[in-house]
Amino acid sequence: MPRNIKEKILTILKENPKGLTTIKIANLVGVHRNTIPRYLYELKGEERVQIREIGSAKLFYLNEKFVKKVRDRGVIRKLRGLMS
Repeated sequence: MPRNIKEKILTILKENPKGLTTIKIANLVGVHRNTIPRYLYELKGEERVQIREIGSAKLFYLNEKFVKKVRDRGVIRKLRGLMS
């Protein structure tokens, strides 16, 4: 289930590029708000998520480097498919 939660978080953040709070992410994933920070900080450690502090609030959003890697991998796969 943890992997599933991480994937849900990444999908939600992909759909909300301006970032979301932990409470909003928890509501969209369907888990308790105290559960989400653990996964967000794991994703931050994996360099998939970035945090932006605005006052006392923290906004989480996809790390642009991660987004670029995913796009580049998709392009490479498509090119390999065309070459074979």
